[in-house]
Amino acid sequence: MRYISRDDVDALKLGIADIETALVEAFLASRNGAIVGKPKSNILRPDGIFLVGALASWAERGHGVFHSIMGTTPDKVPPGAPHYTTLQVLSDYHAGTPLAIVDGSFTSTMLPVGVTALTARRLARADSRVIAMIAAGLQARVNLAALVDLFPLREVRIVSRTEQSARTFAAEVELRGLRAVVTHDAETAVRGADIIVSSVPGAPGMSPFLDPAWVSAGAYVSAVDVGRSWKPGFERFERTVVDDRVQAEVMHREGRLAWAGPFDTEIPELLAGARPGRERATDRIAFIHPGNIVGILAFTELIYRKAASRGLGQVLGQALGERPNHHAAV
Repeated sequence: MRYISRDDVDALKLGIADIETALVEAFLASRNGAIVGKPKSNILRPDGIFLVGALASWAERGHGVFHSIMGTTPDKVPPGAPHYTTLQVLSDYHAGTPLAIVDGSFTSTMLPVGVTALTARRLARADSRVIAMIAAGLQARVNLAALVDLFPLREVRIVSRTEQSARTFAAEVELRGLRAVVTHDAETAVRGADIIVSSVPGAPGMSPFLDPAWVSAGAYVSAVDVGRSWKPGFERFERTVVDDRVQAEVMHREGRLAWAGPFDTEIPELLAGARPGRERATDRIAFIHPGNIVGILAFTELIYRKAASRGLGQVLGQALGERPNHHAAV
């Protein structure tokens, strides 16, 4: 069994093209029934502690995955430090033995980016020039990095809880040759934006502050934050999209997703052509991210294959389930 650390994953230099390819293959496999999974289950405590677990198998690839997260609220860790830890255990589907333990930092960071890119390619207007980033943390940075290569963006509007984080992000935006506009007024940021990405971290007592009524005709919303920052009103959009309807229903029952649809489309339908991409320039389209085990399996399987081919990762010794040879010479 191999332990694949965060440094090992970083050494693979996986780009958005690798990510999108892996996601498309996995989502189409799930639509065809080749991937079987269970939605994420959550334990949420009043003090902000949370635990998440999910599992899936992909017989054709010979892999199964167990996914786990344990975390707390951002205010309980040092500034800039991660407030959760995530690991994936990849197993041999046929032998039932573990193949690898994979640090999940890359997966947790880049899975929202991958599905934003997949959906934006098909649902955002190709001429999108103004993007509003609601929150200025890591998700804002990595989502912008992907979207700036897909659209002719010119202006980035930034809303953040702290002036320092907004200014730091604005400086990075300007280094990309884009105009950065920092504002404390979320309505000003959202109105007239072609793309809106909300990635507001959860916290006890947090109240939604974004109104879907502010979203202009033709805009695309990527609610990376599972929509926690949004008030009711997405039902009045022309279309609402989700990565996994069942996952959305489970998270709604558990209190992590305020709105559970109905959704017009889920990602496998979009990729398979069962549901269309953007049809009218004026449609308002929202994509909600409850997260999905199919994407986690896709990332974990990709990381394992790439790392194993390059000899990356620490071999931990005998895999669990293997029986040592106790036969002694006589």
